[in-house]
Amino acid sequence: MLAYVLYCIFFNLGVDFGSKPYYDLYRVIQVFLTLLASFILLKKIKFSKLTHLIFSVILIAIIFLLKKFDIFQIQDLLMWLILFLTFLFLRYTYLENKLNIYSLWSLGFLSTIPCFFIIISVFFLFKDNQWYDWHLDGTSLRVYDSVLVCNFWLLTYIYTKKNLIVNKFYYFILFFIFLGVFVDGGRAALLSIFFPLIYFALHKDYRKQFLKTLIVAISALIFYVSVNYLYSSLNSSTRKIIEINRYSSSGRSEMWMFMFHEWLKQPISGIGGGYLAKIDYKIAHHSHNVIFRLIFEWGTIGILLLIWLLFKLKALFYSNVNIVLKLSVVGILIDSFFSGFFIYPVSQVMGVIILAIAFSHMEVKEKLSLKFELYTKILILMWMSLFFYIAIHYFYNDLICFSCSSETGSSWPFFWQYGSSSHLSKK
Repeated sequence: MLAYVLYCIFFNLGVDFGSKPYYDLYRVIQVFLTLLASFILLKKIKFSKLTHLIFSVILIAIIFLLKKFDIFQIQDLLMWLILFLTFLFLRYTYLENKLNIYSLWSLGFLSTIPCFFIIISVFFLFKDNQWYDWHLDGTSLRVYDSVLVCNFWLLTYIYTKKNLIVNKFYYFILFFIFLGVFVDGGRAALLSIFFPLIYFALHKDYRKQFLKTLIVAISALIFYVSVNYLYSSLNSSTRKIIEINRYSSSGRSEMWMFMFHEWLKQPISGIGGGYLAKIDYKIAHHSHNVIFRLIFEWGTIGILLLIWLLFKLKALFYSNVNIVLKLSVVGILIDSFFSGFFIYPVSQVMGVIILAIAFSHMEVKEKLSLKFELYTKILILMWMSLFFYIAIHYFYNDLICFSCSSETGSSWPFFWQYGSSSHLSKK
């Protein structure tokens, strides 16, 4: 757990370890983290019969189709494998102890530090008539918006743990989380926070906390609006930092309809993972919707995975898991419907951390025989082998080249920073 927490903190604080471009560097590190985590998976893993069946079918299908996949399908497949293996590792190794609680709080707090620099950016806006980027990671601001969603829910979960000194800073940190969302114009992030919080407003045990959260959010909004108003007044300008009240889909509806029509041509197999990156699509290199990504790009395989996810989510929501963890999962799902939450390396890892914590609190009711557990270990070993094969066979040169970068297409992220890059190349 600690290695993944440090990975996310370093990414969000802009820590650069090498000569690779930032996004590409952390993708490579993510692959190596998964390689290391895979070695201890076999000891603790247990699958239900449904999970075993669905992932056996998917694995067989992928093995038969693998040679037909282009490099962008391979990239997308590798991302799904990273998510799958990382989730299993964290799900079966996470323990609710003080070390992990404080590690998660540190992740939420330190990952919010870039938002503190908004105050400095505002100062120079009035002083130099120039807005300086306050993000420390140097990637797309939408990457950081998804991080802020995770920060909010991580800290809110930890806030349910009473008598923690760090919780005295909870609402202070929330102010900057909301300020970051407003300044970025992160509509999906705002929905991912406030829609699940409706439960807090309706439940008497959480109503007071909801009202305090609402006051903090309104305070951040007032600060944001005041800065825009004062700047416009003093400079006779209509320029605003970024508007939160944008009513277009930012090209999403057009992109989704395009993918839908392409999918109708081959609904069984799908149009192929990473299709938008492959064709260097004019709006984005990924679909900004995890459901459409699974259905349109992966066809029957994606639909099978969605069926499994629905069963698991139903079990989670009907369990006695902490309500804040359930709401955290809802928040992640909402953001993944409108963003690249499960594309960007850091939000992938942070989201999987939250999902793993939520599912680690579920009681395993299904009793399985030792023979079935052996079959599960064999299945996991096969998935691990597939991951190792793809990572080494297709991406070995990318992983070992310290001066390589992505260069093809627009600087819109998919697997690499330049999403249409099939591999990294030397500068």
